[in-house]
Amino acid sequence: IMSPGATAPLATVQMKNWRDGSEDYEYLHFLETVIADVKAKGGQVPAAAERALRVPAAVLTSLTEFSDEPEELQSWRLAVAEAIESLLS
Repeated sequence: IMSPGATAPLATVQMKNWRDGSEDYEYLHFLETVIADVKAKGGQVPAAAERALRVPAAVLTSLTEFSDEPEELQSWRLAVAEAIESLLS
C-alpha cells in the first residue's frame, strides 16, 4: 500500500483508494446519524437525504461491478454532502 520514497514513504493508488473508501464510509455514517437525530427530535427528513444513504447503481452494484467514471462517484458524494448540510442548517 505504501512505496519507499527518497525521503518518506509514498502512498500508492491502492492506499489512496482505501482512504477514499474509508472517508465515504465515515461520511455515510455521519449522514445516518444526523438523520436519526432529526427523526428522534420529530423533524422531517427530506427524501433526498434518505436517497443519499443508498449508493446508486451507477456507482456500485457489487464488490466487483462498479463505475470507473469519477464524475458519477463525485456526484453521489456531493448529494451526501448536500443532504448533511440541509439537515444541519
